[in-house]
Amino acid sequence: MAVSIFDSKQRQPNDFDVSEALGKSRRFWDELREYVGASFSPITEEWKSYGEKSGWTMSMKYDGHTMFYLYPSKGYFLVLFVFDKNAVAVAEKSSLPPNIMNKIRDARPYAEGRSFNIEVRVTSDLEIVKKLIDIKVKN
Repeated sequence: MAVSIFDSKQRQPNDFDVSEALGKSRRFWDELREYVGASFSPITEEWKSYGEKSGWTMSMKYDGHTMFYLYPSKGYFLVLFVFDKNAVAVAEKSSLPPNIMNKIRDARPYAEGRSFNIEVRVTSDLEIVKKLIDIKVKN
């Protein structure tokens, strides 16, 4: 099964599809996109299918660089980040919850940085994602 609920490469998801999949979590999806647009304009959103394992994902780019990826799921969505050494160091000094810091620390290091994801199901998840976006973009 793909990370994204949208696993058919032949059909890119549309706005209705996203609403159907996310249900009540759609408001968090919209709020996140509004926050990013208001804070880091101009933003580029792009749907891509990376294959059967990941399915369709929306990348959010600022100033030509990917900020994060959104993976819709049934009733929630994942936000995938890649933090370089600078962003990890800033996160270490932040007030992020211990479970989030453990995700970052435990993420396998690659040349691009550490890749980890956060599930967004409730308001507190969204607030953590906003903090992570600020760390990513400003470092």
